[in-house]
Amino acid sequence: MPALHAEAVQSILAGRAAAPRPAPVLIDVTPMTLGIQTIGGNVEPIIRRNSKVPVEKTRLFATTADDQTAVLIRVCQGEGKKIAENVVLGEMTLEDLPPGPRGSVSVKVTFEIDTDGIFSATAVNTQTGRAQRIRLTLFGG
Repeated sequence: MPALHAEAVQSILAGRAAAPRPAPVLIDVTPMTLGIQTIGGNVEPIIRRNSKVPVEKTRLFATTADDQTAVLIRVCQGEGKKIAENVVLGEMTLEDLPPGPRGSVSVKVTFEIDTDGIFSATAVNTQTGRAQRIRLTLFGG
């Protein structure tokens, strides 16, 4: 009998059993990156793969054209740098942006995943406070 095993058996018989192991802690994480499509079909990650759930992340974006009055926010899941390499989960349009030079209007995009796997994306015009929101169930939750 190996020495360590024999010592453990003797400890148990003598009433000096080792402390029980703590139960493993399970932590939900995001299986893939969540992001939005940006100019040129690129993807800007917002919540990275393996982020601990619940999670909330916010990014600030600006208009890309002069006098742009709306933005289409296409939400995707995957690790690709281009939208075509990812799965599109949904989209929303934030309208009634005040006209102005490109880059003059900011849109705050917040992604949130709660403990039930409910995903919310919110886009807010930082000048007016006008918001648009979508909710999706992820992870089969």
